[in-house]
Amino acid sequence: LYIYDHLGNNALQNLAARMEYMAVSLGVDVIVLDHITAAAVGMAGSDNKDIDGGSSERLIIDNIMKELRALVSRTGVRIDVISQLKKTQKAYEEGDRITLQDLRGSGSLSSVPNTVIALERDRQNPDATVANTTTVRVLKNRLTGRAGVAACLFYDRATNRLREIDFATGDDGQIQFEPTQ
Repeated sequence: LYIYDHLGNNALQNLAARMEYMAVSLGVDVIVLDHITAAAVGMAGSDNKDIDGGSSERLIIDNIMKELRALVSRTGVRIDVISQLKKTQKAYEEGDRITLQDLRGSGSLSSVPNTVIALERDRQNPDATVANTTTVRVLKNRLTGRAGVAACLFYDRATNRLREIDFATGDDGQIQFEPTQ
């Protein structure tokens, strides 16, 4: 496990070079960029222009995604990019469904990757099973085209572990979980 704090970084080429070093020299198979909005903000100067030529969060994220795609092609490393969600009328903390259009910053977050996965949870629900269950939804799957709910993961506070639980989709499209013991 290698951890690199990219906050305060002011150049895309510096971040990309460090990620390539991890992939090639350190033999890292998976890189998690958490989160891309923070990386973009760190690259923006006080005039909201990054030193690599971008002029907005959207353009900076577009450049980051283009560079990450090239890095994946060159090295074969898998890069998982964490994205924030747009501020909308949706109540994500209450389990509202996430779509590709909800990703904050740039359309490249949905167009460049092979796979986009959303994690949804109704943290406010009075039912402990619902409040502690995360729905894993595949929003995009370029390889097979299959999308939709992939799994539901219950966080068991007694064991401090996630475990997959059975679920059903109601006629209204709402996900229903099996009660947990």
